[in-house]
Amino acid sequence: VLSYMRHDGKPVSAIENAQTIGGVVTGCRDTNVRLWNGTTATVFAGHSLVVTAVVITPDNTRILSGSRDNCINAWDTKTGKLLYSIAESRNLITAMKLIPNENVLVQTSEDKRVRLWDTRNLELIHIY
Repeated sequence: VLSYMRHDGKPVSAIENAQTIGGVVTGCRDTNVRLWNGTTATVFAGHSLVVTAVVITPDNTRILSGSRDNCINAWDTKTGKLLYSIAESRNLITAMKLIPNENVLVQTSEDKRVRLWDTRNLELIHIY
């Protein structure tokens, strides 16, 4: 059993299995996303508030993170670079899931809406 202890004393608020590329992706109240490989982590810094959701694309090339800062960020898993950042007003993100075999991210928020995003470019597809 591995224990991940380096989120600077802040609680982990989101987790996603990423065994095919290293181990685990976590989001935290410290505003960072981390990709853990054993006991070391690559840090993805770019949110200004708590990270509430993380997913990894099926091809393992991108991590998508959602936050209370109203943003969804897309990160390159190899370089750690921020590829896209989309801010949607009043969109405090509560959860995110990928639709299997599609390039679609389903995202919920405190504004009581469900949004569908294209994972390739983070373009908004539809709002329910």
